Amino acid sequence: MKQSISCWGWAWFLLVSCIAACGGGGSAEGGTGGSSGQALQVLETTPADMATGVATDVAVSAVFDDALRETTVTATAFTLQQGQEALQGVVSLAAEQTAAFTPDNSLALLATYTATLTTEVESLTGGTLGADYEWIFTTRDGNWGTAELVETENAGTASNPQVAIDSSGDAIAVWHQSDGAQFSIWANRYTPTGGWETAELIETDNAGSASNPQVAVDPNGNAVAVWSQSDATNRNIWSNRYTPTGGWGAAELIETLAGTSAASQVAVDPNGNAVAVWQHFDGADQNLWSNRYTPTGGWGAAELIETDSAGGVSAAQVAVDPNGNAVAVWSQDDGTRFNIWSNRYTPTGGWETAELIETDNAGDAFGPQVATDPSSNAIAVWTQDEGTRFNIWSSRYTPTGGWGIAERIEADNAGSAIRPQVAIDPSGSALAVWSQDDGARLNIWANHYTPTGGWGIAERIETDNAGSASDPQVAVDPNGNGIAVWHQPDGVRTNIWSNRYTPTGGWGIAELIETDNAGNAEGSQVAIDPSGDALAVWEQVDGTRENIWSNRFD
Repeated sequence: MKQSISCWGWAWFLLVSCIAACGGGGSAEGGTGGSSGQALQVLETTPADMATGVATDVAVSAVFDDALRETTVTATAFTLQQGQEALQGVVSLAAEQTAAFTPDNSLALLATYTATLTTEVESLTGGTLGADYEWIFTTRDGNWGTAELVETENAGTASNPQVAIDSSGDAIAVWHQSDGAQFSIWANRYTPTGGWETAELIETDNAGSASNPQVAVDPNGNAVAVWSQSDATNRNIWSNRYTPTGGWGAAELIETLAGTSAASQVAVDPNGNAVAVWQHFDGADQNLWSNRYTPTGGWGAAELIETDSAGGVSAAQVAVDPNGNAVAVWSQDDGTRFNIWSNRYTPTGGWETAELIETDNAGDAFGPQVATDPSSNAIAVWTQDEGTRFNIWSSRYTPTGGWGIAERIEADNAGSAIRPQVAIDPSGSALAVWSQDDGARLNIWANHYTPTGGWGIAERIETDNAGSASDPQVAVDPNGNGIAVWHQPDGVRTNIWSNRYTPTGGWGIAELIETDNAGNAEGSQVAIDPSGDALAVWEQVDGTRENIWSNRFD
């Protein structure tokens, strides 16, 4: 237990200790009594001081050596904090000598909390603590549950799932699904208390197939989905929005360009403003376009955000920070090779001027990914051809310095490294994962970035050599804990695997998170909420068709 004693409290402690030693009043441990009461002492706490592995649904409490005055057991007298953040909860007198703090929400996984009792707490006889009393505990880590089917529509194949999660752990998954004639966009919602709901169609245009949906969710559970859809003449970008009170709205067209629009991506800020980007082929050139959504104004007018006509763009990605600033990255052909470019959006200034963020001309650079933190710092990663093999490179953006110098973040030359992904926490620390060839098979590797130390040393995070592991995805919670998922064959079929990262322990041991042996599972995605609970989704063959499956880490 930890207790800080003021100079006044320490002097009083010595005085009453002397009195006790001379046959006077009781012990003064834990504080001093009022003018008419004996000093209050804390006899025990739940959880105990420095306890680890504490349940996330715990009610925090303290037992005193005397009955308490209920009116003094208040929200200012008993607090619970994670770092600098004070938790909301109900403070009560659980028993005549027990004060309790019941958090409004479950505690975060692997998080450290400080409980504090102040000198406001008073006994019925007027005794008080001589100084604020605090104790510290750390919650348990999570575990994967049992995989479950997210959709039950058997008319045709369901594939390409995506998932996003809000601050309460509610999640939205989207995917495209065949009805036997064409592909449509479907969605389902998950809540921690109710599980998965009933999957529903979120677009009804039957002119042509809709495919490759993406989804983003704000902290309040409002979601924006975007996808590419054919009208039998052009392929356009469409969107639909979900609100917890109203459900899904009506799908709407967010660009009206002639030609083919595809590969849309979307990101959303805490206020529900969204930014979508996509590539558009107008018959001569493939360019990058964008549109922005606001809850008050809806979608605006689509606009071109790069003007280099030397060659086409591909693989665009976008991330948005809490202030609504967006950063987009993409691969672009200059007529000789593909390079990595970026552009930045601010709510006050709109899109800026696109710029090259890597200058290595040994070979093509492609497949960029980007993540941004609350301070508007961003990290981009990509695959780069250096002539003999593919490597993973990265660059970092800061509002004061712009994009830095690109650097290689893996040094294994046994074989090529491809398909990186990146996630960032509020402190600006990041995790990158990718697939890497060792000459015999693909393995999953990772590296960790900190603002003070830069990139660390890349490491392999799975050790199963039965077959190649590929297409990793990664998510990070506010405390820097991460989860990676990927698919990997066991010699008979392909399975979904995961590994867990913690700042104190690094990567753990990879584990299988689905056990259905009817057919291959692949295309996994993962999202994590502020409490560290995560949802993974993937497509899985049942012997006849592909279905959408999920598992939860909590």
